[in-house]
Amino acid sequence: FAEKAGAELPVKAVEDYAMSAGVDGTDDYYFTRGVFDFEIYDISAGDQASVVIPQLAAIPPEATYRKFSAKTGWQNFVEDDRNYVKSAPGELGVCSAPGADDYEDGIHEGNFCLQLTIEDGGPNDADGQINGIIKDPGGLATVEIPVPEIGLGLGELSNTAFDEGDGDSVVLAFSFESDSNDAALDRLTFVASGTLDDANEVRGASLYLDRNGDGHISEGDELISQGAYDENDGTLDFILDEVIVLERGTTSFLVSYEL
Repeated sequence: FAEKAGAELPVKAVEDYAMSAGVDGTDDYYFTRGVFDFEIYDISAGDQASVVIPQLAAIPPEATYRKFSAKTGWQNFVEDDRNYVKSAPGELGVCSAPGADDYEDGIHEGNFCLQLTIEDGGPNDADGQINGIIKDPGGLATVEIPVPEIGLGLGELSNTAFDEGDGDSVVLAFSFESDSNDAALDRLTFVASGTLDDANEVRGASLYLDRNGDGHISEGDELISQGAYDENDGTLDFILDEVIVLERGTTSFLVSYEL
């Protein structure tokens, strides 16, 4: 088998290309995990090749792999003894190499890694030629957009009385409880209250990912954003540099003040 990594592209780019080719580039499916366009070279004509596509989030329920062809538009990946799909648990951004033992037949909900085995010149090769090159624009899709249910929980603090001069203090511990892997966080906004003069007594605020959920800033916790108040009892915006996927289960956070 030969492998070569691919690249994500917008669905709109596929639709524009389809229009120029004179075919319908729209689809009734939703590509919530992205569309990827890759080409595999340097294989023997008519041979198979396997490629692994790390998913942008865990595989949703009832997902199927859809492929685009300039001749037929969108269609399901054709599976036979020369073309098949496997998946592996992995984790966000980390997948085993093609052919690893952790890949199992089928597309399994909750997994992060998808492996495609494609036959050169076969029904899933977009160029339709036995030429040692495999082209495969496509992606995982669902008939309906998964809508996650998110709950908010507040953690208990060992100290709830804060004064100017205390230094870096955790003032809020909270968590999101998700029933799926389809929620993502890119910003948070808080409204201040209490006896502190937030604009003058709080020199800065920090948002941490509390990896062990213990309610304390400790080794392994990740600083993900910082901000400050413009006025007393005002709002505080945390803008995240990178989107955080709220995976199934509990994701815990901490807010600290520099007092």
